[in-house]
Amino acid sequence: MLSRFKRQQKRKKFHYSTIIPSSKIIPPEYFPASRQAEEFHASKKEIRAFFGGDRSGKTGTFAYEMVALMRKYPGSLFWSAALTQDKIPAIWKWHKTFLHPAEIQKVSWINENEDKPGFLRLKNGAKMQYLTSKSGPGVFSAESVKAIHIDEDPERVTTKAEQIWNDCLSRILDNDGYLLLSATPVLGKNWMYRRVFQKNIDNREDGTPDPDIETWTVSLLDNRYITEEQKSKAKGRMSQDEIDRRFYGLFTTLTGACFKEWREDIHVKEFDVSASWRRIRSIDLGYENPFCCLWIAQDPEGTLFVYDEYYKAKTLIKHHAERIKEITRNHEKMFLDMTAFRPIITSLSDHERQTRAELHSQGIVTIPAKKDVEEGIQIVNRLLKIREDGKTSVYVHPRCRNLRREIGTYHYKTNSLGKEEPVKEDDHAVDPFRYACVYFDTPQRDYSVLQ
Repeated sequence: MLSRFKRQQKRKKFHYSTIIPSSKIIPPEYFPASRQAEEFHASKKEIRAFFGGDRSGKTGTFAYEMVALMRKYPGSLFWSAALTQDKIPAIWKWHKTFLHPAEIQKVSWINENEDKPGFLRLKNGAKMQYLTSKSGPGVFSAESVKAIHIDEDPERVTTKAEQIWNDCLSRILDNDGYLLLSATPVLGKNWMYRRVFQKNIDNREDGTPDPDIETWTVSLLDNRYITEEQKSKAKGRMSQDEIDRRFYGLFTTLTGACFKEWREDIHVKEFDVSASWRRIRSIDLGYENPFCCLWIAQDPEGTLFVYDEYYKAKTLIKHHAERIKEITRNHEKMFLDMTAFRPIITSLSDHERQTRAELHSQGIVTIPAKKDVEEGIQIVNRLLKIREDGKTSVYVHPRCRNLRREIGTYHYKTNSLGKEEPVKEDDHAVDPFRYACVYFDTPQRDYSVLQ
């Protein structure tokens, strides 16, 4: 890939000429993925941010910058903040890529697999601490830090994102340090838009942009490593909201319907489900609000079929479980070909432990669903998108009346803090629908459950 890029773009190798002038260690070669990346590395601003879409080269760009700064400032402390611990390996992989093994003195691990470092020390005394935004502001405390990289908007995992940002600013103030942010603006025009993208205009007395902040918007189109065919294919799979935010890295305003790709005339139709298809149940717990269970199947081509629903309020778990098992048995009686029969492989559920335990005692074993609302909405819209051949990746059976009604009315609003969020009303069927779409969109291990 590098050689092809050199031939096509005649790109020059990027390097810091003054990082380790007397060292015999030769760092691995690095070629910036975009013009914006070159400008980012050349900038001397203390606050720098990349707002980019998926595969725009953000992670590699920032990993190289942090490694270069560790070489440039021996003995200093650095922070790398991922959203969650599960995101740390991706950042560590890039740090390791740009480090020569001879530069590393010690790595302390937070797991047995040795893919999630907690602490990295180089032989020049520079120290990298790996943190997570989900842990909250409490972990972002130290006397001073030379450079901090925040990977993705902390508001995706905590309500105290702006406090984390303020704490990080405090850590670099007395150290002539750097605060670096790389993010895909999936949450729209939130604190990150005001404080960083608009360069803190609202909080400055003269109403001018903060001169210490520099930002770049970069899209997958700017990534020199991605072929035109790959770019076209990626764009064709995304909804319009995803194209704006994840493809182009734009701060767009979410208004109106959450599921903008939904078309009743296209997505609702009669169909039969094969006994050989992967099938799951997806559950949203409730008592005063309706308890909902959806049955979803995936055919060999990857198309999802929501083929039944159970929707009932003010009923005990015991009766819900009996009804779910009865409906599941009735489905199996209707299968025409049982030679390749596969049982329900997984039941997804909301995370309320006591109710899940009661379901387990009644023979409905569940696993916790992935509940990131905004990510789930984007995945649903991507699957709902109608292709050029007039087909889609999700179909809903006409009998699923409550799901059909809720998909059409589920919408965004702006709360008192100016944050855009879906209205938490009449969403008892769309929540398990979202859980299921995320499950099938993400490679998963299948778990057999009791019927």
